[in-house]
Amino acid sequence: MARLAPLAMSQTKDELLGHLNMGTKTYTMMATSIPVEIINLNVNGHNCLLTALPIQKEADKYYKWLTTDKHHLKENCKRIPPYDWSDINEKSKDEAMKLIAKSGDAQTSYYWNLAGSSPDECPNWIARWFLYHKFRYRDGRNRNLPSNGDSGKRGPGIVPIMSIQRARALVLAVRTTILNHTVL
Repeated sequence: MARLAPLAMSQTKDELLGHLNMGTKTYTMMATSIPVEIINLNVNGHNCLLTALPIQKEADKYYKWLTTDKHHLKENCKRIPPYDWSDINEKSKDEAMKLIAKSGDAQTSYYWNLAGSSPDECPNWIARWFLYHKFRYRDGRNRNLPSNGDSGKRGPGIVPIMSIQRARALVLAVRTTILNHTVL
């Protein structure tokens, strides 16, 4: 398998997709949590679909691993979430990159394996790119929020989402309501 030269972490998603010749569906599988439970509810004749209980995919899973255990943090970091990429110690970043590259499924492992050697001896530059952008998204730098106090609408493609805890609570509340109001 041919290895690809690394991209800088500052490169955009579109540049990464072009460099890897990757589709957005595969990108999503590598980067984010995806829902696995789809619940079809019929409440008073109205059909509703709810999704819950996401699977943490590759980069998302190890982002959470790095940010939930304090031993991954540098001694001199702010120690207050959301953490920056620079708050995580290098050994933990390297370990996360190796784990991400090994965690691919039949569709994504091909792309993780495209990472060739990099001049800075990075274990997997593609995994590093995904992790770095996870941190950038979470600390708010990639959000396209209005700066002039206008309507509060977000830029194209930025959609506010519900937290996992809130989605689970909603699913539980809907199930409880249905069970309490269903005549058997």
